[in-house]
Amino acid sequence: MNKMLFKAIMIQGALIWIFGAIPSTILGAMVVFQIPSGNLVAQICMFMPLFYANLDALALLYFIRPYRDYIKKMFGNFLIWIRLKKVAPSSAPIMDTNVLNLS
Repeated sequence: MNKMLFKAIMIQGALIWIFGAIPSTILGAMVVFQIPSGNLVAQICMFMPLFYANLDALALLYFIRPYRDYIKKMFGNFLIWIRLKKVAPSSAPIMDTNVLNLS
């Protein structure tokens, strides 16, 4: 259990660096060195921290086994429920032959 939690914390730390510290450093360097035409890079660096919360939650759900097992069970039951629903074929025509009514 401790090894699993340690791995999850390490992944969280890496995500903070990848999606927080590195883009902030790049933005700061662009301001200090006055890099022209860096608009696209600046926009990417400003939006990267927005992905952190989602990826952090997904990392926790994946790397902590009890959470992962619960998600598998929950989605497994949902997929079984979806597969049990049968769709009956309809006798109505799919497309009218005279769609444009040119006559």
